Amino acid sequence: MAYVVTAEGARRLDQAASELMKVRSELLMDQAARGLAEAVLSRARELASRRIVVVAGPGNNGGDGIACLWHLLIKRQAGDEVPPLELILTRPPDKVRLPGKLFLRQLMVGFGLEPRVVESAEWLASRLLADQPLVVDAVLGTGVEQPLTGRVAEVVEVLSRVSPRRLIACDLPSGLDATSGELWGEVPRAGITVAMGHYKAGHLLGEGIAHSGRLKLVPLGFMPVEMALVERVLEPSQVAVALDGAFVRRTLPRLTLPADPTLHKHRRGRVVVIAGSGELEGAAVMAAHAALAAGAGLVRLAVPGGIYAAARSLAPEEITMRTVGEGAEFAPDDAGELEQDLEWADAVALGPGLGRSAEVSEFAQRVLEGLDKPAVVDADGLWGLEGMLPWEGGAELVITPHPGEMGRLCDLIGLDFTDFELDLFSSAHRFAERFGVALVYKHYRPLLAVPSGRVGREGVQLAIALRGAPQMASAGMGDVLTGIIATMLTREGSLLERVGAAICWHTLTGELAARLHPQGIPATRVASMLSRSLRMILGRGE
Repeated sequence: MAYVVTAEGARRLDQAASELMKVRSELLMDQAARGLAEAVLSRARELASRRIVVVAGPGNNGGDGIACLWHLLIKRQAGDEVPPLELILTRPPDKVRLPGKLFLRQLMVGFGLEPRVVESAEWLASRLLADQPLVVDAVLGTGVEQPLTGRVAEVVEVLSRVSPRRLIACDLPSGLDATSGELWGEVPRAGITVAMGHYKAGHLLGEGIAHSGRLKLVPLGFMPVEMALVERVLEPSQVAVALDGAFVRRTLPRLTLPADPTLHKHRRGRVVVIAGSGELEGAAVMAAHAALAAGAGLVRLAVPGGIYAAARSLAPEEITMRTVGEGAEFAPDDAGELEQDLEWADAVALGPGLGRSAEVSEFAQRVLEGLDKPAVVDADGLWGLEGMLPWEGGAELVITPHPGEMGRLCDLIGLDFTDFELDLFSSAHRFAERFGVALVYKHYRPLLAVPSGRVGREGVQLAIALRGAPQMASAGMGDVLTGIIATMLTREGSLLERVGAAICWHTLTGELAARLHPQGIPATRVASMLSRSLRMILGRGE
């Protein structure tokens, strides 16, 4: 299992590997550098680079870059074609700290590779920009927590002028905050970032997404006991499960393909979607369609009576329609008419296209009161949560706000939204713990926080998506996610696994759809491609 850690989490794990597991720091560096060298050589061949330049700082990040050169030289000795190599240090060789100093000595004594020290920003620019070498940024790592100054700021600024296509970052682009994704200077944009041991939160938050490029993970060699180590030394807000391809391949088959071949539709999950209002009937239908496409055996869509004709004309025939009242919006008293539907359902989706009037919010609140089935609340349904947090219902409740809706929730409960955004891991964890709900924050990379006591054996309460496509920023995409989550809530497994699998499936399907719709993806297209993407996830082709 892959993890995403904060800067403090990364430091604790490195320390624990050394102190608790007795792993020598030079062995960890050797393992990291080996993976970095593989990525560098592969990229050099891809671009037909005629020169490879490593720019290294004096700390551990620089040591990884120095050790990477040592591995490249060993590959050359073994007969691999390796372009000419150059090492540029930001500080004199005697300032390089252990264990990087050991690898530097081997480069100089064993291979005769003499490093050069940055003379000036202009000099560095002449080395990195003139003949377009492949550049490895190994200047700064996870320890950056304040604005860059002096020579290091000048070096990083020159690196920021290198084309992302020709830049590989060692662990992090220099100057990127490993926890928040904040930029502490003119941070380079890497085409590839080779993450050492674990992904960093900064890769996936804030500006880190645009500056990290494609992520490649290099395990550090102590994976068999990594889970125990994570649980032993890290706080829950310092680590998240990586919602990557491996996660979804491990969880989704069990959640979407029940082993019992005798199952009938009533045992494959019954979902009721309560949604829609005048001119927003499409949102309701998209959520119901997604629930059906995600594998629910039966989906019932409850809409206000005044929009039935419009919703019926849009909905697939397999979706059962249920009308309540006669108006174009739900009224508070309409909640009582849904009691049998809520009793029938295995999971509930509430909110898409519901409307935001005071009457509709009261209706949503009445639906939620006494709810004893797992539920996902999205969009306008979130307005009904006012006065209901902390959640004291007996059923699992998942909420899925986007940034604007999260800002409203923060206002309701007295949190500062700016502070929430600056430290998302810690903020999301506190929110889930304090209010007893599973939070799916629909950020650039969706973040999941599950309250304690409702997690699986992993003991980790956070999860974050590594995948997705910018084309997914389109109307209705959240409604589709709501439908997928609703179906996953009818399955067995930890809440983190079920909701995490839904997020993964949604983002991977979005990536697939982006190939066909490079300018923007219609949300209905994602719902219709869920089966196709599942075949790809399971390795059965398109």
